[in-house]
Order: sequence, then structure tokens, then C-alpha cells
Amino acid sequence: MQFCGRYFRIVDITSESENKKDITIISFWNKLLYLGCKCKHTSIYIKSHRGAYLETSAHIFRNGKHTHEIPLDKLILPVSIMSFKLAGNKREITAEDFEKQSGHVKKGDALLACTSYKLNLKKPFPYFSKDAADWLARKGISLFGSDTPRYDSGFATGKGFFLSAFKAEIPIIANLRNLDKIKKKRALLIVLPLNIK
Repeated sequence: MQFCGRYFRIVDITSESENKKDITIISFWNKLLYLGCKCKHTSIYIKSHRGAYLETSAHIFRNGKHTHEIPLDKLILPVSIMSFKLAGNKREITAEDFEKQSGHVKKGDALLACTSYKLNLKKPFPYFSKDAADWLARKGISLFGSDTPRYDSGFATGKGFFLSAFKAEIPIIANLRNLDKIKKKRALLIVLPLNIK
């Protein structure tokens, strides 16, 4: 794509949602007429944690920020990309792992962590430690995303990644894909969630 005289490569990192599985779409022709034509009415019901989604501190904290409270300059911003190849039984990505690849990271960046995980519920998934979330906060990361299906080791027995990230008001974009198709360490990230209050 060309914009302002420069060429850009666009990589869609959103995961798809399937009708009747992740969302329910109900459509019917309305009795109302617009200039003699019947109008179609569509209602969409979205299940939680389906497709790519933006999660904020309101997910855990009653007084946390909601998605509609995040300004656009925090959703359209420079992003640093890191890739992790986990060997053997290693599943946890830590602050030390982030630090090893942090040379290109700038304060205020979003950060995407590519694990190249392909959804397979029988295969152990990578996750992030509490100290990894603390590292994100110390570095001034504005938004975090990954292609792993879970960001913490579990729900009731988690490591505390979400608590630390959301205490620092770092929103998370989840259920991403195609991160391995981003070939540069820095890019522009555009996140456009539904504007729902």
C-alpha cells in the first residue's frame, strides 16, 4: 500500500471469528421500507474471548479502564516485535527473555511477542511470567499482544501476569495470528476495537 509517498506492507494480525461458533449473527428483512425497499436487520452476539480482542484493566479491577476510555493515540502507535522460540519443556517467557531482545524497544511502544504457537489444545502453550509484566511496566510499554492462547499459566493458579500488567494500565490484545509474517523489529500498529461504552 502507498501512503504519503511511501510504501507500506500491511499484515492482518486478527484471528477470524466463525458464525455459530464464536459469534451468532441473526438477520431478517425488516417491515420498514426505505424508498420502497425492504431493509435488512442484523444482530450480532459475540462470545467472550473469541477472535482478536482488546482487554483492559476493567477485566480484573472494578475501577479499571474500559476500552472506550483508551485514546486513539494509545491504539495507533509504534510497535516493537520480539520472536521467541521455546526449546524443550520451556513454556514461560520471562523478563530476562524480554531483556535479551530489548535493544529496539522504546518507551511508549506497543510490544508484540511472537511465539509462533499454532492453536492445539493438546500441546502446551507459552505464557508470560509476572516479572515479564513488571518488565513491560518498567520499560513504559503502552500495549501488549501475542499469538499464544493464554498469557498466564492458568486462571486460578496463574503467575500474576494479568494483575501486574493491568495494575500498570497496559491493555492487552489477544488471540493474534500472523505475527511471524512481520519481518521487521519495528512497525506501526493500528488497533481499532468496537467503540462500546
